[in-house]
Amino acid sequence: HSSPEFMLRQFKEERPVMFYIGTDLSFLLPNAGPEDVVVEGLRRLSTKYNIIVRPHPINLDEFWGDVQSLQEALPDCVIDDYTKGVSPLSTAKLADVIVGEPGSVMSSVFHVAPETPMVYVLKNQSLYECVQDLVINGSMAEVFFPVSAADPDDLGLA
Repeated sequence: HSSPEFMLRQFKEERPVMFYIGTDLSFLLPNAGPEDVVVEGLRRLSTKYNIIVRPHPINLDEFWGDVQSLQEALPDCVIDDYTKGVSPLSTAKLADVIVGEPGSVMSSVFHVAPETPMVYVLKNQSLYECVQDLVINGSMAEVFFPVSAADPDDLGLA
């Protein structure tokens, strides 16, 4: 596959499409504390959105082991498996909202889908507060800190 449209055909209902982009320092790791906020948040959001999740290849291979394990953690989401050859930038163009962790893919998404609403998921809130005028900030995307979340539903409120 080189086109992401096949992923849309896997959804049962017509809903807005959310695209989650993970990085190698991901919140998409099994049983990893605050990261569970993101995994559980995506599970809950899958009742409102058709969610496509693109994990970083390292996380998929080393932490989850295979696509099936991540699919079991996120049963109502479509996993965008890097081995299928689909560019995450192509998938981003299909999304109604993009949620992403900092990395090269997310930076590139700002160029290919500049009008799409975005949520930027970060780990270190105190560091971000020091440099927010110099990096991606609230004028470009909603900024979400899982470690500060009171509940997994907070991901949907960002």
